[in-house]
Amino acid sequence: MAINTYDFVEEEKAASPPPTTPDQLEATLKNRSKYPEPHFVFLTSNIDPERRIPWCPDVVRSLPAARRQVKKAGGTLFQVNVGDRPTWKDPDHPLRHSLQATGVPTIIHWTKDGPGQRLGKDLEQLGRNQPNGEQQVEDKLAEFIASVKSEA
Repeated sequence: MAINTYDFVEEEKAASPPPTTPDQLEATLKNRSKYPEPHFVFLTSNIDPERRIPWCPDVVRSLPAARRQVKKAGGTLFQVNVGDRPTWKDPDHPLRHSLQATGVPTIIHWTKDGPGQRLGKDLEQLGRNQPNGEQQVEDKLAEFIASVKSEA
């Protein structure tokens, strides 16, 4: 079982749906009207059972910022755990086809018509080996979410 702050932080349970898997994503999104807009899908790596954090260091750096920025925007973050590293690296991974996902982390604005704008590769590489990397990620996510809100 994956360990997630969602399991321990009551305010996260009240504010957002539980993390989901690729095979449950469609059903989860059918119920999105229960949650405040704007809606965002965040592709994240599963928890490494030995380290007890996501196996992808880019996710470790960006998931907390994504949660903060979506909450600040009054929206909802639908977290999708893509699997362990070998599962995600499989070229036949379902999200590589259904969402044309190329990496984790990726954040996708989910519109009434489905996937909209996304931030992926830039988010993946942003802040790597930088002394202020977490702030760079925070700023980029704030900019992305603001651009989505201004279009609505």
